[in-house]
Amino acid sequence: MTIFDKVLDWFSDLYQRDAKHRIAHFIDDGGGALKANEHYFRLWLDEMFLTDERRWFAEWHPAVHSAVTFEFGNQTQVVTRIAGAASLKDVDAGHLNRVSSTAMKLTEVMPFKGGTIRINSALLAMKGKDSVKQLVDVLSDFSSKLAVPQLSTALDIARPLAQGVSALVGVTDGEMMLGLDTTLSSGPSLRSGSYAVVFADENDVPKDQLSVVEKQLYFEGKHMIGRNYMLLRIESLPERDDWDSLDAIKQPYDQAIDMLTSSDLDGDKQVDAAQKILRKAIGAALKSPDLTEVDRRRVIDIIKQRYKDAKAMVGAGAFIRDTDRSLKALLREAMSPSEAAAMGPITELEAFEGLH
Repeated sequence: MTIFDKVLDWFSDLYQRDAKHRIAHFIDDGGGALKANEHYFRLWLDEMFLTDERRWFAEWHPAVHSAVTFEFGNQTQVVTRIAGAASLKDVDAGHLNRVSSTAMKLTEVMPFKGGTIRINSALLAMKGKDSVKQLVDVLSDFSSKLAVPQLSTALDIARPLAQGVSALVGVTDGEMMLGLDTTLSSGPSLRSGSYAVVFADENDVPKDQLSVVEKQLYFEGKHMIGRNYMLLRIESLPERDDWDSLDAIKQPYDQAIDMLTSSDLDGDKQVDAAQKILRKAIGAALKSPDLTEVDRRRVIDIIKQRYKDAKAMVGAGAFIRDTDRSLKALLREAMSPSEAAAMGPITELEAFEGLH
């Protein structure tokens, strides 16, 4: 059994102990189903409410933990996150019995390859003095290093983080105040929307009276207060909104364009050197686990086209150095996701076609 299995089993065990007193209700936001190899997803903690029933921040310390299991690259990955009070907006002794609009990303943008997505998330109560708070804060800071757009570069952090979380719960008698343990499968049921996770049973809080208004949880038409709750949201994106963070693609692309105007080489040698670097950018996009199949085609198509345009402009003596070369700007001019989806996955032959 791996450390990830142990953490997920621990989640399930705590969740089942008192599940009848916890509501976990999904509220569709109308954004539609996630499409495999076309959409990205991201998990948010939009709101929290902590009552003053415990001696929070004195004997008990809150922490939000999440683990998302999904297909990434050619493997099943578990991305974990833990956030203590220091990382959660307005979660402190002065905000008990008040809504905290945390707007915290529990994951970055991740490509949806199909299959299932398992979401485990919990509001934990950690018993102890300041040393426990400090330990939670250390792990929280450590887990923030996983919150990077180019997830493929950060997965080596996932295992020691999972080990740290497992140890933390073991030494602090951690209790689950609220929890969500759900597995979503490809198809109409895997949709964008919010999970209202409330410490209550359905007799007290009928699910059909829960709603979400502007990323806030409402009950019977009013902003919900008076109960411990979390509002988690699955966001669906047709394309990334953080293009320029993908350094493995952007850096060699920039270098290829710069090489075209380099004074160090002349003529054919200059073009040959630029194309060699461009091939690195194309190769990175072709193999990137951070991109959907649709966006691999879009990215490769547009950087090849803009390289061709830049080469023509240099040949005509009209190249402008301060042209916006950001991936974000380029993707605004790329083919649409629907056009790319209709063409199917890009092959290696297509990707490098026209380059020698």
